[in-house]
Amino acid sequence: MVEDIIREANREADGSVDGEADALVMEKPMAPNLRSQTEMDKQRELVKKWALQKMGELFRQWKKRLWATYKKDKKPPKFEGYLAKQEHNWDAFVECKTSEDAEALSKKKQEECK
Repeated sequence: MVEDIIREANREADGSVDGEADALVMEKPMAPNLRSQTEMDKQRELVKKWALQKMGELFRQWKKRLWATYKKDKKPPKFEGYLAKQEHNWDAFVECKTSEDAEALSKKKQEECK
């Protein structure tokens, strides 16, 4: 799993994974044998950057699915499990999504897709 994250971070950083970095990942899957602390710090930053970007992407997708379900059913989700702590944010979320700015941006993006 860690080697996959490192490999993916390298791909996103420069478009490809060089053979040397790939060999380092496969040498010790849980902790690549990097030559210096500087290399380790660079690798850690790449992984951190990639992980944060991935989390942001998944969060945006989740909000999009949540909003699509709400628009279709016109009822809020059940605030159980992982949503239990988010009930107090629901009204602000709906207000943000139904604001004039959000509606205008949505129409603009729809027209750009045509």
